[in-house]
Amino acid sequence: MASNLLKKMPPLAGATGLVFVNASTNSIELIEARFFVDHPNLLYLVVDNNPGLRAVPDTIGHATKLSILVLDNTGLSALPDTLAATAVQTLTLNDNHFVKVPPVLGRLGSLRTLELQHNSIEVLDDSIGELAALEVLKLSYNPLVAASPEL
Repeated sequence: MASNLLKKMPPLAGATGLVFVNASTNSIELIEARFFVDHPNLLYLVVDNNPGLRAVPDTIGHATKLSILVLDNTGLSALPDTLAATAVQTLTLNDNHFVKVPPVLGRLGSLRTLELQHNSIEVLDDSIGELAALEVLKLSYNPLVAASPEL
């Protein structure tokens, strides 16, 4: 589905065994709520280069096997708390509108790689310190001026 003109990410009814979706470089503004409900076996989702995407639906929590999530260059500034129900190990959120580290990230116990480059994060809060499995942290090109004393 990459490099098309899709405005929304539709659920692909009946494809419950789907494990990989690349919807990069479209015009996606909406991921339909049913998408994650209909694809519980999803492991890898790429939705980068869709600058009109402003939100990830709460139903992402239904994708409990999701391990790689690429959301670079979207219009995101927040993530749903239900992301904590997934098994995300790699999360890329580069080139977005985050002004702080999303609190839900501290509850992603399997997270090994986190990229938040080219955002507007000024303070690194203590949720990053809760990520015991974290191996790679990329925060370049943010206006960071302080880190939580808890780190």
